[in-house]
Amino acid sequence: MDKEYKKFIGEIKNDDIRKGYLLLGENDFLKELLVERIKKKIIKPEFESTDKFVVYGKEASPDIISWLQSPPFGSKKKLLVIKDTEGLPPKIKSSIQSWLDSSSNTLTSVLVLMTKKNGFKNIARCNCWKLWEKEMIDWVKFFVKQKGFDIEPKAVGFLQEIFGTELRTLSTEIEKLMSFVEPRKVITLKDVKEVESQEFEGSIFDLTDAIGEKNMVKAERSLRLLFELGEKPGRILWMIHRHFNKLLKLKEGESLESLGISRFFLQKYKHQAKLWEKREILNCFSFLFEADFMIKTGRAKSDFAIQEVIYKLC
Repeated sequence: MDKEYKKFIGEIKNDDIRKGYLLLGENDFLKELLVERIKKKIIKPEFESTDKFVVYGKEASPDIISWLQSPPFGSKKKLLVIKDTEGLPPKIKSSIQSWLDSSSNTLTSVLVLMTKKNGFKNIARCNCWKLWEKEMIDWVKFFVKQKGFDIEPKAVGFLQEIFGTELRTLSTEIEKLMSFVEPRKVITLKDVKEVESQEFEGSIFDLTDAIGEKNMVKAERSLRLLFELGEKPGRILWMIHRHFNKLLKLKEGESLESLGISRFFLQKYKHQAKLWEKREILNCFSFLFEADFMIKTGRAKSDFAIQEVIYKLC
């Protein structure tokens, strides 16, 4: 996570709100979290409809400058959020820059610009990029610490194994875990397994591991249990594809940061990768694509198509 982002979080917590923030990158969830923190500090809930304004760049009108300069209706300050600022008309962009450059006006508003590229001066900026696996672990630790909790490293690794680096989903699951462990303040691996029991029992991970180990008996047993639990065929195929994609990346020697594999489970994947030739993995992708096509076109019943593809894979 960008060090400036953490710095801004600390400042906002201490009521040190900047005049303007430029949030760069494609991670909209991180951007929204920062906006939410600013909003809670400066906007009274009952005045949110009048003192907070969100607009897309291409839809912005010259009136937003007057809105920035006018006093809040009932809050400490007003909050203007402009998304996709690349779409701002040149004249409005120039007016916004003039507002940022001005030191004479009384600070009655806070401006947040969301964009994928830079284009403004005299504004606090930070990067909100997609997080790699190590960055995701740091983010989870930071997120729970801000809530007054701690989390075991293996618990973080297991969450990443299930949900990848999708922060929106991870934050929802972590909130669920924090409610589960209260009044304790430490989330353990055992807690994650209990709360996410549907992901483990009958686990689709049991199936992907069995296939990765070329264990047909174990794979058939895991698949039967998934069918009994009503697992969707599309998700089964997607998770198998996801698993083989990780094995392929290992075979091709990609860096650990790009693998999407928690270091706590890296040895398992390395062991499985040794059991497969690259051409075998590429064939597996073809089998999965064929099964998906047969199911979606109604040329085969989903249960039969998945059983057949797992037989081919193993």
